[in-house]
Amino acid sequence: MPGQWVLPPSVGVLWTPGYWGYEGRKYAWHEGYWGEKVGFYGGINYGNGYFGTGFKGGHWEGNVFQHNTAVSKVDHNNVHNTYVDRTVVQEIKGPNHAFNGKGGIKTQPTNEEVETGRAPHQAPTKEQVSQAQEAQNNHLAAHGNPRE
Repeated sequence: MPGQWVLPPSVGVLWTPGYWGYEGRKYAWHEGYWGEKVGFYGGINYGNGYFGTGFKGGHWEGNVFQHNTAVSKVDHNNVHNTYVDRTVVQEIKGPNHAFNGKGGIKTQPTNEEVETGRAPHQAPTKEQVSQAQEAQNNHLAAHGNPRE
């Protein structure tokens, strides 16, 4: 499914992606949110700075977001608030699972990630909700073109 970059709803917040996680005897969707820190998102390696824990693609310095160009591509002609930290780049090993639980990634949140999840946070933006609804209704993207 296609993704989308959106502006944060306010300065200083970072996105915690949603994820599928096994609870009890079923899988449940945990919606993403905006907060001062990145919380638990199932241990899933999404790339683009989200390697399974935290966000390594950039950070806030005051009211300016600094992009880590070791993991995020930016247009250097227009974006000058950048730095390079290659220590966060990880080699991806093993199967690429997109969910946490039986048959997928088996990991638990750290105490800090649990606290971050309990802290005040903001829901997805209107643009994010719209993108999710569009993706949910796009059966061709999810299942391929039936005419092929």
